[in-house]
Amino acid sequence: MLNSVTPGDKENEAGALLFRIAWLFRKQGIEPELALRRFTIDFMDRIHRFEIRLEENGMHLSDVAPEKLTQLWKEYQSEDR
Repeated sequence: MLNSVTPGDKENEAGALLFRIAWLFRKQGIEPELALRRFTIDFMDRIHRFEIRLEENGMHLSDVAPEKLTQLWKEYQSEDR
């Protein structure tokens, strides 16, 4: 079934990979959907705290250039750990 993915069809290839990863997680006793939900909640909390930090420094997420935003995010992540 997984070998029926048409080479070059990126969405099907990605889907097949995700299917395999989910299977591996289940084999280890991990529910993939729950793991993804928990990570997503944690990630959204970090993004929210990052936005608050930006606002405290007079910046808004939508106004910061992508390169600067990437730099600030990396700095924030290293401090947040």
